[in-house]
Amino acid sequence: KLAFTFAVLFAAVCFGQTKEELKAKEATPPSDRMDAAFTTVEEMPLIADCTAEDKTAANACTQQKIAEHIAKEVKYPVTAKEAGIQGTVYVNFIVKSDGSIADVNLIRVIKDAPELDAEAVRAVKTLDNFNWIPGTQKGKSVSVTYTLPVRFQLK
Repeated sequence: KLAFTFAVLFAAVCFGQTKEELKAKEATPPSDRMDAAFTTVEEMPLIADCTAEDKTAANACTQQKIAEHIAKEVKYPVTAKEAGIQGTVYVNFIVKSDGSIADVNLIRVIKDAPELDAEAVRAVKTLDNFNWIPGTQKGKSVSVTYTLPVRFQLK
């Protein structure tokens, strides 16, 4: 049997940074460059189907839809399955101020498993199929960066 387990982190996860470094980063807004992205914002991006007055419920809905989508989208590569390779790939991406997904990059990979890394990136890129409402900061639409762990587990 094959089972996938996916964990979704949506709170501006930055690996390898101290609390002080994160606070300093949060206090400094990104530059005016078009590719700059916030790590935390007043209003996080939402999937359009998840809008609600209760922002906690809307964020939880978005996280749930992303987890379900990734679970459905990811296909465990045969070579990794046959070799018994498991682990978690961390993928970073940006929800741009126009609601599109961009800059999908690997943050942490599974050693000797480039096929799992590639599959995680491919699956995350399909999040662009959702109709996203961009995050906002001080009333303006802004780009927001996310880190998503995609766990590959054989059972």
